[in-house]
Amino acid sequence: MHPASPPPPGLAEPPSLPTLCLERSVWNRKHGVNRMKARSGWLAVGAGAMLALAAGCDEKKADQQQTSQVDTAQKQSKDALSKAEDAQSKAIREQKDASRAQQDVQDAQKKLQDAQAKLDKERQEAQQAQLNAQQQTQQAQQQAQQAQQQAIQAQQQQTQQFQQQQATTAEQQADASRQQAMAAQKSGQGSQPPLDDGVGGSGQGGAMANGRIEQLDASTVVIALPDNSRVRLKVGPQTHSFVNGQEVSVQELPVGSDVRASYQAQGQGEPTANRLDVTAK
Repeated sequence: MHPASPPPPGLAEPPSLPTLCLERSVWNRKHGVNRMKARSGWLAVGAGAMLALAAGCDEKKADQQQTSQVDTAQKQSKDALSKAEDAQSKAIREQKDASRAQQDVQDAQKKLQDAQAKLDKERQEAQQAQLNAQQQTQQAQQQAQQAQQQAIQAQQQQTQQFQQQQATTAEQQADASRQQAMAAQKSGQGSQPPLDDGVGGSGQGGAMANGRIEQLDASTVVIALPDNSRVRLKVGPQTHSFVNGQEVSVQELPVGSDVRASYQAQGQGEPTANRLDVTAK
C-alpha cells in the first residue's frame, strides 16, 4: 500500500472520509451553495486530496480485513483450545474409567485365585480324609480277621481239649472194661471167639478184643488181632461206636484204624459188639 500524497500548498490536510461527508452537508446548508458549486469546490481540493482519501479508504479496509482475520484466527484458536481441553478431559475420564476397570479385573482375578486355592486345599483335605478312611477300614478288616482267626483257634483248642477229655474218659472206660473182661476170663465166664468165623465159644459173658478194623459193613465188623487171628462181631442198634472219644455211627468208623472192642458172647452164635472205641490218627 502506497502512502498518501501531501496536500497542495495553501490547502489544509484533508479530513477523514466520514468527516468530509459530514462537513460537505453542513457546508452546503450553511453557505447556501448549490450542488454544482459545491462539487466544483470539492474538485478544487485537488488530485492530491482525492488520492489521499482513496488511500485512507483502502488502508481502513485492509485494517478491517486484518482485524477480521485476526478475530477469526483467535476464535478458531480458542475453539481449538476448547476442543483440546474437552478432549483432554474426556481422555482423563476414560483413563480413570480404564483404571477402575483394570482394578476391577485385578480384584476379580484375585478372588478367582483365592477361590481356586481354597478349592485345591479342600480337594487335598478330601483326598487325605479318603486315604485315612481307607487305611482305617483296612486296619479294621485286619483286626476283624485276626479276631476271627483267634476265635477259630480258641474253638479248635476247646474242641481238642474236649476230644482229649472224651478220649481220656473212653480210655478209662475201656481200661475198666478190659479189667472186667480179664476178670471174667479168669473166672471162666466167657471166652474169646476163635478165628475167622468167630463161632466156637461156649457160654455167655463179656469180652474184649484189641486189634485193627479189617472189614466193616452195616451188620458185621471184622477185627484183626495181633496174633493174626480174626474176630467177627455183629453190630446193630445196641452197638455204641466212638472215634477219638466222639460217638459216631458204625458206618463212620475208619477201616484200618486201631480199635478196642467190647462184645457179648451169644452161645454158639456170633458175638455182638457192645462198644467199639477207635483211635484215629
